[in-house]
Amino acid sequence: MDVDPYEWGPASVTYPDWQGTVQIDQVATSDLYALTGIDPDEWVIVGLDFGGGKSGMHNPHVIAVRKSELDGPHLSERPHIQAAEIQIHNGVDPFDLLHQIINVMEMRVRVRSVLGATITINEVLDEPPQEMSTD
Repeated sequence: MDVDPYEWGPASVTYPDWQGTVQIDQVATSDLYALTGIDPDEWVIVGLDFGGGKSGMHNPHVIAVRKSELDGPHLSERPHIQAAEIQIHNGVDPFDLLHQIINVMEMRVRVRSVLGATITINEVLDEPPQEMSTD
């Protein structure tokens, strides 16, 4: 389906009470294409888009570039990329999808009132408190 082109940028919600970043180290043996049903002979997946609300998670979306449009510079050398947003309707749960592709994931969000502040951790605790191991 053709749409008016739009820039796929950072995540956005109406009231961004919490904002942050995420990084994923993908498991080398995971097959994102098989998990999503995307044909690796036709597409190169360049982005993942997850969202949801009180009623649950929405279907995951992948951002992908048609291989037929890859003449010219390597993707990493392009300042602008034309891509498709593909909603995945194969029943894969977004959290299961993430779980299957993640080797290591780090997600950090902070309340918007401290977005511009440097946060220095000066104490590390457990809740509830844990007994110290003497091993």
